[in-house]
Amino acid sequence: MHRVFAKIHEFEIYSYGVFLVLGFLAGIGFAIWRNRNRVVKNDDILDIGFYLIIGGVVGARFVYVLLHLSEYLKHPISMFNVREGGLAWHGGFLGGLVAFIIYSKVKKINLYEFLDLCAAPVILGLAIGRIGCFLNGCCLGMETTSHWGMVFRDAGYVTPRYPTQLYELVLDLAVVVFLLWWEKRKKFTGEIILMMFCSYSVVRFIVEIFRESPPRIAGLSLAQYSSIILFVVTALIVYLLRKKAPDAKKSLSKKG
Repeated sequence: MHRVFAKIHEFEIYSYGVFLVLGFLAGIGFAIWRNRNRVVKNDDILDIGFYLIIGGVVGARFVYVLLHLSEYLKHPISMFNVREGGLAWHGGFLGGLVAFIIYSKVKKINLYEFLDLCAAPVILGLAIGRIGCFLNGCCLGMETTSHWGMVFRDAGYVTPRYPTQLYELVLDLAVVVFLLWWEKRKKFTGEIILMMFCSYSVVRFIVEIFRESPPRIAGLSLAQYSSIILFVVTALIVYLLRKKAPDAKKSLSKKG
């Protein structure tokens, strides 16, 4: 671990924040590179990036605090300290989605094309952000006796734990590759963002198996239950819309 990335006099710059910024910049750069066919203006990508990080962090922090409310009620001011970690991915996606919707409405941009463009870059940014989680010692896995367990002493732990941050890093990168592969096979606009939610739900469910995430109900964490719901809903929508898409093409050919 390396919680403090740099120190300027008495001001400490945390690794968590540094990699959040690096993930943000990588996502923006990737989105601009993918925008070669000009789905939107590059300025719109830069603008939405700014609003996305605000909406994502606010949403992620809000949900995380709600899930750990008893802890934060003891020290209310710590609710606003995001430099040391503590973000819920469901809240982050929800907050980011709200930012996308509002921005697209104001700028009169096709929301679904915009979301498809940015789906893979968002996951890439998330993957890089997990490096910050690892260095910070947050989002920890459960205790383990396996030889790949790691001790996060700076975070106050003395027993080996699963490095779940690195597990998610690898799985997130796999999702990026998967989305780029699926994009060549999509049948309707908005399919890639739906597949992003669908595939990342699988990632989150797997990571939660090794992660220390109380409370658990019937052996599953709250994040796993929400992942199941999100997976079923998005997979069903994709299935129904893909099933309908060929019929639409046939009807057009008949009219012609």
